[in-house]
Amino acid sequence: MVLTDCEPQTNRFRVILKPNASLSWRGNLWFIISVSALALLISLGFAFIGAYVILLFYGLEILVLFFSCYYLCRRNLRREVITLSEQNVEIEKGTGQPHQHWCYDRSQTEIRVFHGEARWDIPTVALCCQHHRVELGDFLNKREKIQLINKLKRITRHLQTSPASPIE
Repeated sequence: MVLTDCEPQTNRFRVILKPNASLSWRGNLWFIISVSALALLISLGFAFIGAYVILLFYGLEILVLFFSCYYLCRRNLRREVITLSEQNVEIEKGTGQPHQHWCYDRSQTEIRVFHGEARWDIPTVALCCQHHRVELGDFLNKREKIQLINKLKRITRHLQTSPASPIE
C-alpha cells in the first residue's frame, strides 16, 4: 500500500509504504481458533477409535499454524517512510519503529527504476546517491510499484518547479 502525506507549510512530502495485510492479528486468531476446533473434532474422532497418536499431530499442526500466522502478521507491520523536502531525502525502514535510516542531499539523489526482462516482472525502485543504493518497497506488487513511481515523479517534479504551493 502506498500512502502520501503533505506538509504544505514546510513543503515536505511523506510517502509511506506498507505491505497488504489481508487479516489483522484478531482475524488470524479467529482463523486459528476455527481451524483448531474443526481439527480437534476430527482428532477426537480418531482418538475415540484408538488412534491416540493423532492428538500429538493435532497439537503440532496447531503450533505450526499459530507461529506461521504470527510470523506473517509480524512481517505485515513493516513500514518504509520516504520524506522528500527541498533539501533532503530521508528513508526510514523498520517494523514497529525505524530500524534503518538514510538521509541524502536531494540534489545528489535520483530515483532509478529497473525493469525486468519479461512483461510480468515487477520493477525495482531504488533511491541512489553517489555509491549508495536503497531499494524501496520490495514487498509491493506491480500495480503498487507503478503507483509509487508515479507519486515519486510527481513529487520531485513539484519540488523542482514550484516549491511554494502544495501538490494536488
